[in-house]
Formats: sequence, structure tokens, C-alpha cells
Amino acid sequence: MLKQLMKYTVLVGMIAGAALTSLQAQTPRQIHVTVTDPLNRFVTGLELEHFELIQQGVQRSITGLIPPGSPITIAVVGEAPLKGISGVDGPKDILIQTKTVADALTQLAASTNARKCLLITTPTTASISISGGIETHIVDPAMLSRVVIELRNQYILLVERSMSSEDFVVVLKQPSGLPTLRANWKPLATN
Repeated sequence: MLKQLMKYTVLVGMIAGAALTSLQAQTPRQIHVTVTDPLNRFVTGLELEHFELIQQGVQRSITGLIPPGSPITIAVVGEAPLKGISGVDGPKDILIQTKTVADALTQLAASTNARKCLLITTPTTASISISGGIETHIVDPAMLSRVVIELRNQYILLVERSMSSEDFVVVLKQPSGLPTLRANWKPLATN
């Protein structure tokens, strides 16, 4: 009986591991992009066709776009109570405050929003690597509102998981009727 139970446990573990590997292989990587005008104001309302991704001189495929304004879940880890945080006011937006990263990750994992961010306001020297499409920042509490507004105005470009995190450039196709826009991006999330 014990031998059968051990075989069953190993089989379940192998199936779960294979499912997790399959899920990770299917999960696209993310490039977080903000677009600003000459006065450094955020520009929203762009579509997938306004973005190109060039890596080592070769155009790469962008498989999807999560636009600014889509539902977002932001978990803030810190001791001080949150005051005056603007930008998280959509009907499906969620703002979480907790004192531990573990609790924040648990609550972020439970969220159905595609956009998930972890903001840590307590001093730390630890290197933090979070997977699962969760954007992570260590933030000065005085800058929290500004960071939330920037996150709220980000486009998230989805790219193939197989794309390496080597140097790449996000090229913005200038929409007609607008001043020259600038794209600012962060490295590929390695989720």
C-alpha cells in the first residue's frame, strides 16, 4: 500500500511539474512601455499596430497588447498606511496593502486582472525576482503616487516566451496628427 501511495505521489508530482512547465512555456514575456509627448505627458489610446519590436536588426513578433486603463492589481508592501494614492480607480482595479511580500504575492496570484504590480516601500537590500507576469519595483514611499500613475499608463507588449532578453528596441510608429511621441520601455520580464 505504501509503495502504491509513493508511486501515485510521484506520478501526481510529475504531472503537476509538466503542467507548470507547459504553462510557463505558453506564458508570453512582457515589455512594459510608456509613451510620452514632448511635454512628458503620458499618451494612451495607441493600438498594437503603433508598436514594432526590433532585436539585433530583426523585427520580432508582438503577440498581444494590454493597453493602459485595463484593470490592474497593485500590491504595496509597507508599514505606513496608504494615503492619497490616485490612478487605481477603475471599477475592476484593486489596491492591496500588506506588510509582507509573501502576503502580497498570495493576493496578487488570486487576482484575475492581467496587469499585476508589486511595490515595496520598506527598505530592503534583497534582490527580488518575481515570476508570473508581476512587475516589481522598490519604491520610495514619497514617490508612490507617481509610480502608480506611471504603471496605470503603461502599455504591456506581449512577446513570445522564446525571445531572449538580449538588447531590443521598441519602435513607435508615429500616429498622424500627434506631436512626436517617445516610447520608454523596461527590459523583458523573465517570468
